[in-house]
Amino acid sequence: MAVKEKVYNSVRERHRVKPPKRWGVKFYNDDVTSFDAVILILMQVFEQDIMQAFAFAQAVDKEGSGIIGNYSKEIAEEKKQEALSLTKELKVPLRIEAIELEDE
Repeated sequence: MAVKEKVYNSVRERHRVKPPKRWGVKFYNDDVTSFDAVILILMQVFEQDIMQAFAFAQAVDKEGSGIIGNYSKEIAEEKKQEALSLTKELKVPLRIEAIELEDE
């Protein structure tokens, strides 16, 4: 009985499903893109209200970059692409990338 249980536990450990990695979208500060453009992107793509968007834009301006969201890889890439499309429409050089978040 004990051997059977050890084998079962060993097999179960090998087949344990790991949770998927989480991703965020990183914004980088630049000297050209206006706060208004960043806030618009945050409100339209990331569904932030004006106060949240303004606070995030200020943090990026102060720190040099900031990460928004906690998504699956596919959703983070989709959000990044939506944001980049909007930067082209607005004619601003805002740098945005999807990045894998660190495990907590």
